[in-house]
Amino acid sequence: MNVARQSESIALERDAWHLRTDVYTSLGVFFGLILIRLTGITVFDPFFALGVAFVILKAAYDLTKRSLSDFINHSIPPAMSSGSGKLSANIQAAMPDFTT
Repeated sequence: MNVARQSESIALERDAWHLRTDVYTSLGVFFGLILIRLTGITVFDPFFALGVAFVILKAAYDLTKRSLSDFINHSIPPAMSSGSGKLSANIQAAMPDFTT
């Protein structure tokens, strides 16, 4: 997960979350079955299933939110926008005047 964050790679982050949710799912099933086997109370199974489902849904929400944020307009960072006024002035100066 650290490499995905450092490289800002949504693909690596998605793979890391996929692995993480697989581990949580397996652990949830494992501990749920052990708890049911030890206590005989089967009501634990749906609670573990809800916990695993919550982790998967949160991961899906976070990844979807991050992926969609790449498609949304964001303002240009100030360091990049300092020269944009000069660029638009140069473009306007180079364009022919069709108003007359």
